[in-house]
This record gives sequence, C-alpha cells and structure tokens, in this order.
Amino acid sequence: SVGSNAFGYCKQIKTVTIGENVTSINGSAFYEIRGLMDVYCKPTTPPSGCGIDTNATSVRIYVPNESVEAYKSAPGWKNFKSKIIGYDF
Repeated sequence: SVGSNAFGYCKQIKTVTIGENVTSINGSAFYEIRGLMDVYCKPTTPPSGCGIDTNATSVRIYVPNESVEAYKSAPGWKNFKSKIIGYDF
C-alpha cells in the first residue's frame, strides 16, 4: 500500500510508478503534487483509492491495456477517466 501523504508536497515529482503488488493507495498519498505528469500503474486490478491530487490537470495515467475500463470505473480513478491510457507493461 501507499500511505497517507507518502509523497505529499513533493512538488518536484513528475513521474510515479506504482508496483504491480500495490492494492491500496491512501487518498492523500500524492497530495499537492499538481505538476505530476505521468503515473504508471502496473496492477491489473485498480488499487483501492487513487491518491492523485485532482488539481494535477496535466497528469496521464498509464494502466495495463486489459484494465483500462476497470480503472475508468473504479472509485477515485474514475475522476481521471479521460486521462487513463492503456499501456503494455
């Protein structure tokens, strides 16, 4: 899991890779990282929670090709459904 404020306020972070074994991400894990550009999320099942600041307007979220629809409908992740892109890990 990725805990509360694990990377909160680390404003210089531009890219994050979420490992395939992560099952939960606290809602504020990436709080106040508005410059976050690329999130590579390897789990095929969307982790509970998303943790990405909704003000990260330029973010692109790469997920396994077969999981795009699951992420687009998952709580937290669905807030970014237009930013979710299939990726071949």
